[in-house]
Amino acid sequence: MKRGIRFTTVVTIFLAVLVASAAPAAAATGQPNFDAEPTPNPEQSAAVTKAVHDMGWNSPLQYESNDGDLTVLNAHVNESVDNPYSFVVTDINASDFGAFPHGKADVSALGASEWSKDVSGSSGTGSIADVETANNVEAVALSTSSQTSGDTATFTFANFSLTSDEQKRVLQTALDVKTLDSGAVVEIAAVDEDGDRKVAVINGSRTAGEDLIANQTGDGYLYQRKLGDMSTEANGDGTFANIQKVTVTVSDGDADLEIAGLNLDKTGKWMLGTKQVDTDDDDELEDVDHMEVKTPGSIMVHELSTLGETFSSAHIRGLSMDVVQSASDLPTDRVRLTTEETGNEYPGYHGTATFEYRFGFASAYDLSYSNTDFEGTQSVTQDRIIAVKLSEGVSEDADWGDVESYADITSKYSSQGTNVTLDDTVQAGTFTDVKYQYKLTEDQFGAIQNAGGGGFFSGDGFFGGFINWAVAGIMGVVGSLAAVARIRGGSSKTGGV
Repeated sequence: MKRGIRFTTVVTIFLAVLVASAAPAAAATGQPNFDAEPTPNPEQSAAVTKAVHDMGWNSPLQYESNDGDLTVLNAHVNESVDNPYSFVVTDINASDFGAFPHGKADVSALGASEWSKDVSGSSGTGSIADVETANNVEAVALSTSSQTSGDTATFTFANFSLTSDEQKRVLQTALDVKTLDSGAVVEIAAVDEDGDRKVAVINGSRTAGEDLIANQTGDGYLYQRKLGDMSTEANGDGTFANIQKVTVTVSDGDADLEIAGLNLDKTGKWMLGTKQVDTDDDDELEDVDHMEVKTPGSIMVHELSTLGETFSSAHIRGLSMDVVQSASDLPTDRVRLTTEETGNEYPGYHGTATFEYRFGFASAYDLSYSNTDFEGTQSVTQDRIIAVKLSEGVSEDADWGDVESYADITSKYSSQGTNVTLDDTVQAGTFTDVKYQYKLTEDQFGAIQNAGGGGFFSGDGFFGGFINWAVAGIMGVVGSLAAVARIRGGSSKTGGV
C-alpha cells in the first residue's frame, strides 16, 4: 500500500511539472517586423521648411540642429507627391549668381558700389543699396521714388567688356519685384559700344512676350534669353557687338527691384530643376524643366538632383519639402513591441501583441512645419483589435510605463485596409504615443516579431520564451525521474530490511 501511494505521488508530481512547464511564456518586448501585414505602421505627414539646405549634403532630410550638428530627420520624403520640393529662386545662395563678370575676381554685378544712376525729370529720385532677400541672400536693390509720367531713372553697371560671341551669350537675371507702380515700365538691357540694346521688360500692362520678365510684384522671377534670339533696338549702327554695359531703366512711375542674380558671360542657361506634370491630359507625367519663372513665388521640383551643376554646392534657403514620419522611420527607443501568449484568455488566438510608437517631428531653430496630419491604415480585421489608444504631449524620453493619460480611439476602426485619422490636432515639436493592442493567430504572432531585432531573440521573447519553456519542461522531467528513482530506491532498501 505504501508503495502504491508513493507511485501515485510521483505521477502527480510529474504531471504538475509538465502542466507548469506548458504555461504561457512571460511577456516579451522588442522591435516589430514592419514587413508583416498585421504590424500597424501609422504616419505623421507635414510640409517642413528648412532655414538652409546645403546641396552638398547627402540627403535632403539633413539639417543643422540647435547645437550646430548635422542631423537627419526621422522621416522620409513623401513619395506620393509628384513634386515634393519647393523653393524661391532668389533664395538660392549660388556663387554664379554674383560671379559676373567672371573675368574680374574683385568685381560683382551684385555690388551696389559698381552701379551708377542717372535721374531725369522734375521730382524723381533713385537709390542703390546692398541688401539681402527675404531669406538672407545677397542682392543689389535698385529703386526709385516720386517718379511720375515722363520721369526716368537709369542705373548702369559698366565694369566689364564682352567682345566675342555676343549673340551666343545669355541675358540672365533672378530678381524680386518689390514695388511696381501702375504705368511704370522697367527695362533691363545689354548695351553694346554704340548704344544698340537687347531689352527685357517688367511691365504691369503686358501679359506675354519673350521679352517679358514679370508683370506684377513678387519674389523669385527668373529670366534667361540668348541675346541672338532677342530683337535688337538700334540706337547705334544696328549691329550688336562689343557689349559694354547693363542698364536698368525705370520710367513713368516707381519700381523697386532686388536683383539676386545677373549674368551676361554664359552661353548656357541656369537649370533650376525639373517638375513632373501632365502637360497633355494623357494621365502620364512629363518632365518640365525650370528655365524661366514668370509667376512669382516658389517653384516645385521632383528631385533636387535635377538642379544643374551650377547649384551643386549652393545653399537653398527656405527649402520646403513634403515628408512622412512612419512608425518604421522612428528610432528603436521610440518603438516597442510586447508579445504574450494568451493561454485561455482569448480562445482561438495564439497571443496578444501591443505596439507602442512615439511620434514627433524634431524641433529646431532651422525647421518649421505646416500641414501636419496623423493617420494610418487598419492592418488587421476588427475582431483582432483589443484597443487603440493615443496620448498627446508626452515627453520624448518618458518611460513607456509612465504614460497614463490615453484617449481610447478604438471606435475609429472598422475594417481592414481602411484609412484612419488618428489625430487632427498634431503640433510639431511635441510627442504623441499611440498604442495598438491586438490578439493574433499563431502565424500572425510569429510574423510580427522582428527576426533581426531584440524581441524575437531576446531571453524573454518568442524563441526565448519557447526555449525557456522547453528547458523548464526538460528539467521538470529530469527532476521527476530523479524523484521516481529516489522513491523506488528507497522502497527497495526498505523491502530488504
